Order: sequence, then structure tokens, then C-alpha cells
Amino acid sequence: MSSKAECARSLETGVQICGEVVIPGGSNLIKGDFVQAGIHAGLGLVARALLGFPGLLLVSTNSLSKALTDRHLYEHWSGATEQAAPAAPVEASPTITSQTLSPVSEEENKKAGRTRSSGKAAKAPRSRPAKKKAN
Repeated sequence: MSSKAECARSLETGVQICGEVVIPGGSNLIKGDFVQAGIHAGLGLVARALLGFPGLLLVSTNSLSKALTDRHLYEHWSGATEQAAPAAPVEASPTITSQTLSPVSEEENKKAGRTRSSGKAAKAPRSRPAKKKAN
């Protein structure tokens, strides 16, 4: 980059930081993103009322981050990126149709050693205790 471009970018960043000092969302306002500026201004006032100066500082930092990098702070912390690598194509598994599932006779099952039970041990039916008659 040329020194003029670096100087212009540095000046723009400085103006955006000064905008955040005046009002949360000021950097987005300078950038021209009025929706984000309004959201951050409202959140900044609420954060100042509820959390004090640390809340205001956090909202202002998030606003500046969004204005400079188009990513919120949580996106920087989590490592999430907007331009993620495309996922590898997934091969479709073959579909099971009624033609592939042919019925097996009971004789073929006996030859193969398969039984009709579900594999669970059969339980004997429980007998209920006799009801006592009320007097």
C-alpha cells in the first residue's frame, strides 16, 4: 500500500474512534451504517444505565469492531468467519426400496441360524395378586 492510502485509512480509523467517544455507534454512523449505529446507540445507553462505564465501553468496542472489520466482537472471539470454506460434497447413500428387501422364507432363516425372536429374553407373564374384598 502506498503511504497516502495508509494515511487516509489511519485518519478514518481515528475519526471513527472519536465518534465512539461522543456516542456509542458513532463509528457506524460515520461509516454510513445507520441501522447498526442506532442499535449500538440504544444498547450503549442501556448498558451505561445498567452496567456503568464497563458496559458502555464494551458496546462502544463492539460498535468500532463492526465498523472497522464488519464483524462483531463475539465473532472475533469465537473465530467464526463469514467466508468459511465450502463443505465437501456429501455422497448420497443408496436408497432402500421394496425391491431390495426381498422376503426371506422361514426355512432360509433356520438354515442361517436366525430365529424370529427379537433377541431379548422372554419374560414370564406376571400374575396379579388377588384383590382383597372390602368388609
